[in-house]
Amino acid sequence: MTLTSTETAQDAPRMQQSLFGLIPTASDGRQWTAMSMQLVNWGGYHGHHEVRFAGTTTLLTGASGSGKSTLLDAYIALMMSHTTPFNGASNTATSGRARGQEQRNVVSYARGKLDEQRAAGAAAAKDRVLRGETSDTWSAIATTWTSQSNERFTALRAWYVPRTAQRADETVAVRAVVERELDLRALEPLVAQRFARSGLTAAGLTAFDTDKAFAARLHAALGIGAAGEGEKAMQLLGRIQAGQQITTVDSLYKAMVLEEPETIRVAERAVEHFDELSEVRAEMDTAQRQVDVLRPMLEHRAAIDAAAAARALVEALGAEPDDDALTPFTAWRDRTQLDLLRAAEAENRAQHRAAVEREAAAAQRIGAADAELEQVRADQRRNGGDAIEAAERDVRAAEQRLAEVRRAGAELSGHLAPLEREVGSRRDLDRLQTEARAYLDDRDRHTDALSQAVGDASTREKDAERAVAELEREAASLQARRGNVARELHETREAWAGAAGLRTEDLPFVGELLEVRSEYEPWRDAIGLALGGFAVTVLVDEERLDGFRQAIDAVPSPVRVRYEAVRVGLPLHEEQDRALLPGRLEIKAGPFGGWLAGRLADQFAYVCVDDPSELAHHARALTRTGQTAARRRGAHGGQGRPSPLGFSNHRRLQQLAAQLDTAREELRLAHEALAGAKLRQRAEADHFFGFSQALRVTWDDVDVAGAEARVAERRERLETLVAGSDVLRALKADEERLRARLEELHRERADAQNRVKALGEAWAQLSDQVDQVADAVERADDEGVAHRGAGGAARHAHGAGRLVGRCRRTRRRARGPHDRRRRGRPGAAPRERGRGRVGACGPCGPRGDLRTVRGHVAGPQPERRPGRRVRGLPAGLRGARVPAALPAAREVVGPPATDVRGPAHAAQQRHRAGGRRDPGPDGARQRDPRDAAVPGRRAPAPHHGDPRGGPGRHVVPASPA
Repeated sequence: MTLTSTETAQDAPRMQQSLFGLIPTASDGRQWTAMSMQLVNWGGYHGHHEVRFAGTTTLLTGASGSGKSTLLDAYIALMMSHTTPFNGASNTATSGRARGQEQRNVVSYARGKLDEQRAAGAAAAKDRVLRGETSDTWSAIATTWTSQSNERFTALRAWYVPRTAQRADETVAVRAVVERELDLRALEPLVAQRFARSGLTAAGLTAFDTDKAFAARLHAALGIGAAGEGEKAMQLLGRIQAGQQITTVDSLYKAMVLEEPETIRVAERAVEHFDELSEVRAEMDTAQRQVDVLRPMLEHRAAIDAAAAARALVEALGAEPDDDALTPFTAWRDRTQLDLLRAAEAENRAQHRAAVEREAAAAQRIGAADAELEQVRADQRRNGGDAIEAAERDVRAAEQRLAEVRRAGAELSGHLAPLEREVGSRRDLDRLQTEARAYLDDRDRHTDALSQAVGDASTREKDAERAVAELEREAASLQARRGNVARELHETREAWAGAAGLRTEDLPFVGELLEVRSEYEPWRDAIGLALGGFAVTVLVDEERLDGFRQAIDAVPSPVRVRYEAVRVGLPLHEEQDRALLPGRLEIKAGPFGGWLAGRLADQFAYVCVDDPSELAHHARALTRTGQTAARRRGAHGGQGRPSPLGFSNHRRLQQLAAQLDTAREELRLAHEALAGAKLRQRAEADHFFGFSQALRVTWDDVDVAGAEARVAERRERLETLVAGSDVLRALKADEERLRARLEELHRERADAQNRVKALGEAWAQLSDQVDQVADAVERADDEGVAHRGAGGAARHAHGAGRLVGRCRRTRRRARGPHDRRRRGRPGAAPRERGRGRVGACGPCGPRGDLRTVRGHVAGPQPERRPGRRVRGLPAGLRGARVPAALPAAREVVGPPATDVRGPAHAAQQRHRAGGRRDPGPDGARQRDPRDAAVPGRRAPAPHHGDPRGGPGRHVVPASPA
């Protein structure tokens, strides 16, 4: 092809006459002609392809989709600016910028875009491509020109396309020229380097960084345009090659002759500037949104710092101790919990005392009411109450019988509910029992029929499930390919191709190469029936036949598939006579097209007739229903099977969708039928049980009305007897009143007993919790761990070594205000026992809660028993056994060593701690004479000595008495 340009008369350069016509004076006289074009991975041209041009004229012709527009777009991509749109035949989109994402662009051509598909549930469609979907790819275009002096000049463009690229500016673009022929396959080693400039230079190429520099070099070398007007010439050529329809002379003149006014160019620049401003505005908006999103991070940072400081404080206080570590926080927590538990104990004692009092009062009132009731009954007997008592027994018996009849009637109604029967009279029961006997006699036949119905429904359900599964598998198979052949045949063909090392496209079925022309669509099924097994025959290149046979010999297949070796590459001559079957088919262009057209013409040249009466007029004929006639032979039938013909399977997918809807509806109905059959089968068991129960009862067993009448009769008799005597009537009223009162009192006593029991259980739990918490407080005090807080000073008012909590012996002996194991009377507070106070703390005075204080006695100490462990001892002697011969001892608590309050106060403290009387001069405690004078009164339990010693402690032996 020859490239020239036209100029306006005003701007035309000076021309001169030459052998080749008028040429610009500045031209060197060389005339360049395109010799060849090379493509690598451009659109449907996968791999390397080369198109050789004739020295005169080259005509490109072919069917739709054969690649004509793709070649023209490759020439536009090489020679023209990136703003020049591609050919209109390849651009179905009418909106968007030239070569933008909405239209055909370099990226879509480099990847070989086929079409778009939308996955189920996906918001956007996804491109189906030949390459570059899972890895990077590359593409290149080159054209070589030759001059009349046999010089060569090659220009090329190449693109390295990363897998994630969406626009052309995300690719690596190459623009280069070389003054010789160039094979584009020489660029393949440079792909790994992403077309580095050093590699291009080493290959002898002259690379350019911009389209403008590349175009200037190309125009100057080929003599395109004059005085630098090559760009205008190429724009004119681009408009000519655009392939867009021009409907008026005005648009033709504007597009092909007139130059674009300067105002339009200014307007375009303004639009571009506005686009740039819009992009800047969008970036600013994005930045502002980023700032808005990140601004709360300052507040979050401050909150994190505050939380870290709080956590550091918590760790310093030991609010989250590891294991059983003692910290100020745990000490404060344990002491606070101990105070709360003691308050709960006090509340429990008060409530328990009140509940016991309510129980005793209720019992007392019950006794009084029972006595009064017995007196009333005695008065009734003295005033002729024997007859009334007998009448009352009759009423009670009638009422009991009425309850039994009602219960039997309710049970029978429940059994008869599945039968939808009701028994309201003796006649209804007799009729029901007659029906029950007939049902039981015929039960075997009925159960067999129900079992058969369940089996039939189950078979129907399984058949429907298989049909749905088969249709779903067929639909999934068709969605992954374009042909219409059955799934089993396609899977066998794929297995053959894998074994032979071929592509699936190398083993086409005949039906995949044939398409019924749109105007003869009603003949699709008839043509498929006429072709028969030939439509599902696999075609194999005859040159590959031997290797193919050896490869598939060991491949198993559930279906038998025929194949035929054919000669490929034959010219395609389609039948033009539309009255014949081959003329109504479109044959897919390709290596097998020529052979297939010949076979159809030879063996399937059926004349298509509309009336069966015309079959006899032709050597071969075909009707719309698929009946074929060949002289005296013919064939008919097979309708209803899907046709294997077609380049696309969208019709078959639509049919499958309708069939799937029908099959799923049938499956739903089968499910419902099976559920109904099983329900009826289960109901039969209920019917059997209901009829069986109906035969077990008599009318008197379920006659509620008769039983109610008998109760009413007996009550009327009782009322008559009572109404005959005013005295008996009054006594009867008193008896009813007392009975109601007794019921109320019994409920009151039961509530009080339940309350006492609940409080006892709560007291046991509280005691266990007090033991645990007191041990923890004692351990903290032993280790000198002080808690921080307002109450710390108050808790340590009596010395840093004070232990807060009851001694073990006291806590275990005084489990609760109602514990029978406690010494002293039941229900007494822990600080009371026998007479007087149980224990006292010297500095603190008498204490009812029996707290243990280091250096002071802590309430009643356990009596020492020979040969037994002494409980309640200090930590140093816990678990030690006391010898039987050791004399009883009692620890006498004196004032602290530094006590300045005088001997009188010390004597008072010793009196409180050791007994009612001050020790004698020898240091032994004097026995209270009242202890021996009062029978049954126990002497105070002696205290044991503390071998640890310490201020205010000394041990004196007990008196022999």
